Amino acid sequence: MIYISIIVPVYQAECYIERCLLSLLNQCFTNYEIICIDDGSTDKSAQIIKDFILRYPIIRYYYQPNKGVSAARNLGLSKASGVYVLFVDSDDILKKNAIKALYNKAKKVNAEILIFGGQADKLLLTPDWVKDAFFTKNELYNSNSITALFSASGARPSVCNKLFYKKTLDGLSFPEHISIGEDIAFLFMAFPKAENIVCWSKNIYRYQVSNAASAMNTIEDKRKDFFDNHLKTVEYIIDGWKRLNILDKNKILFIQWMIHFLDYVYISLNEQEKLLFKERLIKVFLQLDITYEETIQHLTYVPEKGTITICKLFNSILHQVKRYGFKFGIKSIIIKLFEHIGV
Repeated sequence: MIYISIIVPVYQAECYIERCLLSLLNQCFTNYEIICIDDGSTDKSAQIIKDFILRYPIIRYYYQPNKGVSAARNLGLSKASGVYVLFVDSDDILKKNAIKALYNKAKKVNAEILIFGGQADKLLLTPDWVKDAFFTKNELYNSNSITALFSASGARPSVCNKLFYKKTLDGLSFPEHISIGEDIAFLFMAFPKAENIVCWSKNIYRYQVSNAASAMNTIEDKRKDFFDNHLKTVEYIIDGWKRLNILDKNKILFIQWMIHFLDYVYISLNEQEKLLFKERLIKVFLQLDITYEETIQHLTYVPEKGTITICKLFNSILHQVKRYGFKFGIKSIIIKLFEHIGV
């Protein structure tokens, strides 16, 4: 019996896939499968994987023409036979014996979604979203999945730090029209289906920050496309939550999240680019019973960078330590100090 299916979308990963697969094989667990979905790679990724298959039959390989990571993961889900599903990107790795630890923990606490910890490969390059994605605390959310989605440590924005009970994902798929934000769109649909969500502080995942070919690095510099995908994500979630009849009772939390999700990209657009999205934004805001003019003020608000005082520094250290733990909290505040002074 297969207990865990690990889905690995692969695109132009010849420099990383061997390291990834070796980490997935460096486990003291036997009842699992590794499903590699080649999303139209033209490099040596396929040959590397096929060479591994000759030695490790738990690896399975499927090819599709280039359709994006969402389509690759969806194909992986359709091929998965495990009780649980784990998503690992082809340039990332798992710690030794992580799979057994995850399975035992999920079984012990009866988790439908088990959120676990991780860290980036290069601390000084770690963006804030990576910190939010991979730094978790020990928390339990039973029958309050929406609270977990908005409040649990590590709940958003990545699917890669979560072990999913596969039956919980029945009927779900990644939105293939979204190329950045597909993880969040998927999580906003998966969490409402889960009764028992557990956060575990164990550090398991290693995220590769420095892959210049990754989606985050190739699209984030195209601000208009980046905002378009963010807005598509909001539109997708609104539509999905309306069908589930959960939008109205969670509208305030959703609006707060949406403004934070959109604002840092929106303020980078020029006036002409902002006009391109005006009609879509008006439609979104109308569905949430908020006005365009008032919400745009929130999206364009830029707080002034004040001077650093001893009190502010102390409070910031407390916040960082509380959120990320002592070791990383101290390192994080040092990095922020350098950013503040422009080093």
